[in-house]
Amino acid sequence: MKNIKLIIPAVVLVLLGTGCNSKKETDNSAKNEVKLFAVKTQTIKPDTFIHYFQATGNVSAVESAFISPQANGQLIKLYVQDGDRVSKGELLAELNATVLKSSISEVETQLALAKTTFQKQKELWDQKIGSEIQFLQAKTQKEALEKKLNTLNDQLALTKITAPFAGIVENIQINEGELAMPGKLLCELTNLSQMKVIADVSESFLSKIHKKDKVRISFPDYPDKIITAPVYRIGNIINAANRTFKIEVRFTNKDEMIKPNMTAQLTIKDFECDSAFVVPSIIIKKDFEKDFLFVAKHQGNKWIAEKIFIKTGISYENKTMVTNGLKSGDIVITDGYNQIATGSELKLVK
Repeated sequence: MKNIKLIIPAVVLVLLGTGCNSKKETDNSAKNEVKLFAVKTQTIKPDTFIHYFQATGNVSAVESAFISPQANGQLIKLYVQDGDRVSKGELLAELNATVLKSSISEVETQLALAKTTFQKQKELWDQKIGSEIQFLQAKTQKEALEKKLNTLNDQLALTKITAPFAGIVENIQINEGELAMPGKLLCELTNLSQMKVIADVSESFLSKIHKKDKVRISFPDYPDKIITAPVYRIGNIINAANRTFKIEVRFTNKDEMIKPNMTAQLTIKDFECDSAFVVPSIIIKKDFEKDFLFVAKHQGNKWIAEKIFIKTGISYENKTMVTNGLKSGDIVITDGYNQIATGSELKLVK
């Protein structure tokens, strides 16, 4: 019995010793295990970087006019309605010309007699018959009546209001029988085939915009419609109140979808570099007023995170140009950068 009692404590001690050793080995293994941070990367290489700025403008037609008569008179005939399409020179309206026509008929009769009188006097004067004063009076009378007739015909032409260009009639403001006069709106005429956008641009861009530069035009009312057109004109005056100048862009409106007074958004290129180092803007952080980001460095058989300071240029659409601190071939960490520090071991994933 004594032997049995001695054996049991010995077995217990052996089991306890074994358990302690196992626990120590597990603790050591946990201490030796290194945490790997999964990150996504981008290899730096020269790329094209383009910067644009935007300006808001107003659409108008290249050919647009407020049609008004050039003479006073009663409107006796209106040949068009709102929405009618007319050709250049087409008759739009006509004023009462009864008095003018009577005057023209009277002057034509007088002119016929004056021409006959002048011809007779000329024949006599050529034969050295009659006085020179009679010949000159007949000539002057004829020429005066000719000028008067031309003036009356010009006035008669003003009673016919015609289209100065092809377009669409809108906003007729007068009815037949009403009095028309210069300055009083008859109608509006607009040609929708050629449109223009005029926008105010900050004077800081004056040296960066040139005539014929391509501009992208978009319209809030038609999100899917994008038009590319060249700069047609650059203003020569800086507005002292808001320090802007005007630019004009013209484009063809084949389907006539774009209407006058619509709002347009101009996207204009002001910078381009074909050998820039470009990174996502979100990965750039600040440390004591200095910009930095993390890159992955190959160290032996493992990847290590390293913090590097950089200098940045301009940004556009969530991308930033790095002007100093990066070189071609650097591997920039683009995802997982918030979990790491210098020296962190990395696992590169796609």
